[in-house]
Amino acid sequence: MLRLSGHQVHSEDVVSTRLYFVNASLQRVTFSSSVGVSLPCPAGGAPHALLRWYLATGDDIYDVPHIRHVHANGTLQLYPFSPSAFNSFIHDNDYFCTAENQAGKIRSPSIRVKAEPPDPPELEVREVKDRSMNLRWTQRFDGNSIITSYDIEYKNKSDPWELKHSTRKISPTNNQANIVELHPASVYSIRMYSYNKIGRSQASKELTISTEEAQPDGPPMDVNLQPMTSQSIRVTWKAPKKELQNGVIRGYQIGYRENGPGSNGQYSIVEMKATGDSEVYTLDNLKKFAQYGVVVQAFNRAGTGPSSSEINCTTLEDVPSQPPQNVRAITVTSDEAVITWAEPPRMTLNGVLKGLPRGVLVPVPRWRWVLLGPDAWRDAE
Repeated sequence: MLRLSGHQVHSEDVVSTRLYFVNASLQRVTFSSSVGVSLPCPAGGAPHALLRWYLATGDDIYDVPHIRHVHANGTLQLYPFSPSAFNSFIHDNDYFCTAENQAGKIRSPSIRVKAEPPDPPELEVREVKDRSMNLRWTQRFDGNSIITSYDIEYKNKSDPWELKHSTRKISPTNNQANIVELHPASVYSIRMYSYNKIGRSQASKELTISTEEAQPDGPPMDVNLQPMTSQSIRVTWKAPKKELQNGVIRGYQIGYRENGPGSNGQYSIVEMKATGDSEVYTLDNLKKFAQYGVVVQAFNRAGTGPSSSEINCTTLEDVPSQPPQNVRAITVTSDEAVITWAEPPRMTLNGVLKGLPRGVLVPVPRWRWVLLGPDAWRDAE
């Protein structure tokens, strides 16, 4: 006790009563579910102040056994928890603390307390083929919790993510994967997620990948043949089905062979560039009145696809290439003779023989000739 000017003054009155902030700039706290977090109240007072925690909504904090507890010294503690025990109301919410004594009451700014999921992996494509790709990734921040698995999602770029394909629960010990059964010459969007005990990361940066071309899987469609002359056939067809082209159709190979006695059965091949969905090509310099088999194949940058089924067509008829053979005249009377001959070689007929029967030519007055046919006499003049 001090005595001044005849007055008694108690020493405790000299100590000022006050409130203060310990760390007023604290706005966010992240933590791992496997470690938990202890958060001292950022407000205080002298003499001793009553410290209390609230949710940002103003609701009092209550203890949840083995999950959340406020210690007597004003420290808020969130205990480690399993993924199944995650509760966003507790583990991802805004909190504030108050300090109260004789000097009054102060309130700290709101603090975001959040159990942190991992960062998404950094994804890269190592190799792309026609029907597969190899991916590799690097995991950065793990959210202060062990990575438990990865997910890969991919889709056709033009499709919504609701139509995605997924490879799930990839082991955390892996840092690469092969995606197979893709379609050639297609554009895919790919993304990836990391998981830890808190939950799933945000999606990684979306990659856009184009697979390589592959040989067409389907033949040209609607192949049709039409004889144009005795030595040419017009071939028409349509491109293979779009989903079987496996790339940009660059052109076509037309194979043709004679299907007749003495032919070797080998196809002669001609090639043409693609012009559109419907194509036409004329085969020429063919044999007259001969049957040909024709097939068509499409090709792209990767190679040639399967051929169409062989269809047959016969060139048009033409006049025989050679005259009758072994022509003979035998005199019967002074004004009558018998003429005989043989057919031209069959390969030179160029059609169905209709006017070369054996017969008798008889000179008649004014040298008119009469052809004796198999069915009737006919005036040849």
